[in-house]
Amino acid sequence: MLGRLEHHVMPDPASEPPSFAVTASNPAENEPSSQAPRHWQQMLLLVTSLGEAWDHRDDFHVEGNLPLRLHEDHRWGDDLRNPDVLIAVGTPRRERRAWLVSTEGKAPDVVIELVSQSTETADRVYKLQLYATVFNIPEYVIFDPASGRLDAFDLNPETRSYLPKSVDANGRVHLRSLDLWLGILPATVWGRSARWLRWLDADQQPLLLNTERLAAVKLTLLDERARSVQEHQRVSEERQRADAERQRAEEERRQTVEAHQREEAERARTQRERERAEQEHVRAEQEAARASQAWSRTDHERQRADWEQQRAEHEHRRADQEHARAEEQTRALLERAAEFEALKESLRAESERAEKERLRAEDERERAEGERQHAHAEAHRAEAERARAEEEHRLAELERERALGAWQRAEQEMQRANAERERADREHQRAEAERQRADTEQRRAVGIAAELAAERQRREQEHLRAEQEHQRAEGERQRAEVERQRGEAERSRAEGEHERAEREHHQCEEERRTAEDARERTNHERQRADQAHARADAAHERAEDEARRAEAEHQRVVGLLREMEETHWRPGR
Repeated sequence: MLGRLEHHVMPDPASEPPSFAVTASNPAENEPSSQAPRHWQQMLLLVTSLGEAWDHRDDFHVEGNLPLRLHEDHRWGDDLRNPDVLIAVGTPRRERRAWLVSTEGKAPDVVIELVSQSTETADRVYKLQLYATVFNIPEYVIFDPASGRLDAFDLNPETRSYLPKSVDANGRVHLRSLDLWLGILPATVWGRSARWLRWLDADQQPLLLNTERLAAVKLTLLDERARSVQEHQRVSEERQRADAERQRAEEERRQTVEAHQREEAERARTQRERERAEQEHVRAEQEAARASQAWSRTDHERQRADWEQQRAEHEHRRADQEHARAEEQTRALLERAAEFEALKESLRAESERAEKERLRAEDERERAEGERQHAHAEAHRAEAERARAEEEHRLAELERERALGAWQRAEQEMQRANAERERADREHQRAEAERQRADTEQRRAVGIAAELAAERQRREQEHLRAEQEHQRAEGERQRAEVERQRGEAERSRAEGEHERAEREHHQCEEERRTAEDARERTNHERQRADQAHARADAAHERAEDEARRAEAEHQRVVGLLREMEETHWRPGR
């Protein structure tokens, strides 16, 4: 058999088993020299992992290949060997050459046997009876590393025999004496990948070796380093995105400024159009005044024509009265006829003047129609300007929404950066705890014998690497903090851009309201121009009616004159 394997002895299990000093006086108690390294590695794994996990306790003893006797003079038979793993709780922790039940006052609580082809009968038959009837060991475990078979037994104190323990669906068994579990897990230990019998805690987590914990810490630190690099890259990408957002915000601000300038230009153009409309309105009023004057002149001519008509009627009555005295007053009639001829010429002149006035009124109406069409075109242009101003306002509103979305994204990125920083802090605390545990392990390793110097040097190297990883993690955390501060600055700038966009939006709203007022004023001016045009049309129609009536009156007076001429100059009179 191999020599005694205490839990603090850790040679390299990947090599062939070294030659340990045989502490048993009987060579039959030693491991067979043909035992495979897997058997030795499994024994070392169970002893070392439990000893390192319970290193803080002083009330247990775990050892491999330790002689088990009832008293000092007790000896095993030649066909039996020492227990592969022996665990006892509630006993002082010290070095022992053998477990003497008479000296310790109790039997071990748990014994584990690792069977092989040559020892299976002894482990499953003879020792099963011996541990139950002679030593009264509460719990007995048998494990076959080759096949992976696991059997466990509980001692029945009344019959002093073992009863099989129940194994759960995962092939794990609970040891009530240790409040631990045993289970078969696939793992790579000391360079060998196999299914190992491992101790499990109440959470079904394996009790790791210090080397496994250091490897896990190293792997965790490497993962943290990779995550830190990824986080750095992500923060760099976020910063680039923030720069792009800032540039886009600058471009949007520039576009907003340009839109504002266009609004100013449009407002100035609207002002010029309004002034032009006012000038056109004044011109229309002047034309209306001229049309009114023409209508007044036409009315005056109509009154004169009425007066002339009345005078002609009076003369006609006088001519009827003087008809009897026509001969005596021939000269007077001739003079009166001459006067009528002059009156006819005057009426013809007045008719020509009325025709000219009508033509001038027609020109005024056409000019007023042109002014109305021009005012209508100006109103359409003002409407188009209002639509363009509304479109600019909608674009400014979209820009403001995009700036708000950029600010919200910056806020979300800052929250993610805070979460990453908190996670980095937690990982840093875990790394610090692992470093403290590694320091404890290093202080405990100082007392190990000279043959463990190589292992101690490896642990020191692992510790140095862990310290370097810790420093790198600290640097990554500080860089993450700097990135978070940059994110805060970016969020502040985004908020400033958002406020400026809000101000630009309010200015655009004011410009839109101003354009609306201008459009309403333009509509009002257009309505007034339409009303003036309607009044001019009515005045023109009235002037045409007066001209027609004057023409009819002129024709009637001419007819009367012709009748008078025919009456007075008829032959024989």
